[in-house]
Amino acid sequence: MNLSNLKLELEKIVEKSSAFDEFYTGDIKISDNLTIRYKKSNSGNLLRIKYADADKEYANKTQEIIYSMLTNTTYLDLCCNKLEELPESVSNLSELRELILPTNNIQALPNSISNLKNLWHIQLDRNKFDKYPKVLDSVKSLKFIEFFYNSSK
Repeated sequence: MNLSNLKLELEKIVEKSSAFDEFYTGDIKISDNLTIRYKKSNSGNLLRIKYADADKEYANKTQEIIYSMLTNTTYLDLCCNKLEELPESVSNLSELRELILPTNNIQALPNSISNLKNLWHIQLDRNKFDKYPKVLDSVKSLKFIEFFYNSSK
């Protein structure tokens, strides 16, 4: 699936979900390597993105499209995607409350994460952090930080 088709598919799934008052789930299988699950619930919009050995440049472009279109996402799960960095565009998700990032290869968080004024839970387990990311201190809404089993070794 090319990127313009991805944008069309996302627009369709978001439009379809707006007809549902409470719950809606839609999956977009972009390729054998990339699946997006979009859920709408009364607690907010949830997004689960799963890459399986996807081309890094393609994955980055895909993320930019997703984050620009789904700014009202409240839950973002990027677990187990071999990410080396968190895209700056995540900071555009102004309604984001939960950011799930375990089992990646992230070594640092972008300063723009401090723009997430509604973020109250972040999960950073099993990444490559040498030390606690000080930028999290500037996210005043954070109540739960999971930061176990991190090592660059």
